[in-house]
Amino acid sequence: MSRYQKHFGIATFRRFNLAAFTGLLIGLFSLVTWSPVWGAPVRAMPTAQATSGNLFPAYYLMPLDDTAVELHTHTADFLVTEDADTGLTATLDAGYRLENGGAAPVTVAVRVATADGSDGGALAVTANGGALPLEPLADGSYTTQLTVPADGRLDVQVRTTASLDERRLPALHYAVRTLFGWPGRAGLRVSVTMPNTITSESWLDVAPDGWSFATAPSAQQTAIKWLYEGDWPTTPFVFQFVHPAVWQEVRRADVAAGPGMPVDAFVTLGNLYTSLYVETLADRATLGQAGERFYAQALAAYTAGV
Repeated sequence: MSRYQKHFGIATFRRFNLAAFTGLLIGLFSLVTWSPVWGAPVRAMPTAQATSGNLFPAYYLMPLDDTAVELHTHTADFLVTEDADTGLTATLDAGYRLENGGAAPVTVAVRVATADGSDGGALAVTANGGALPLEPLADGSYTTQLTVPADGRLDVQVRTTASLDERRLPALHYAVRTLFGWPGRAGLRVSVTMPNTITSESWLDVAPDGWSFATAPSAQQTAIKWLYEGDWPTTPFVFQFVHPAVWQEVRRADVAAGPGMPVDAFVTLGNLYTSLYVETLADRATLGQAGERFYAQALAAYTAGV
């Protein structure tokens, strides 16, 4: 896609198309309107982008009160799958190994909720393999009680499942700081396993630094992981990518907008990048400026069409 920077100064003859050229100018004006230089958009954001829909709605298990029960190790394993019938889906299996070093059993009241209090995806909570009853609250969260045996441990699993098919720029976002109400917090693993249709070129953001590739279950999958022993990061884990179907659309538009091609091919590509850039604005407070690449690519596409 960097060829636009390489070729944009080369004069290439094209049959003049007033409608396409007008579309090009409109695209450039719209892009400048959304420019980060302006600080804020000068026109209202489209209704569909008013609230972020790209974040995966992860559930967390948190103590309601101070407790002596420790969260010894925590695992958060994301699995992204793609199916012809169900589309793109993500499942988060979050494991909590709770330990009680006391001489008597301890019952802990816990809350299960998303980090921002919004409704999450499908939820299931088990303790040592058995399903736990969940009491819903008015704010969309749940409560339950856990009993950790004397001088023993309890393994709790919180599973969140949600469709990613309507998300053009899905973001697997996991804020372990939400769990800092638990004492202990020794070992931590966060991983993402995905189909190979989510190519590395379509990855928008992988954070924090320090991740590595992991062994995937099959040759058709790719896996990455983060490992910590104590000193959990205070910044969220983020894996954001372009939906495979959208990425294919981008690739087709990119190929169509080659040197010497009609102006409307560049308009199509620039409009596509602009729409993706605008979509990232709703996520900026949570996900930062990973979408700035789309702004640069849209500008390059429009400029190449001039």
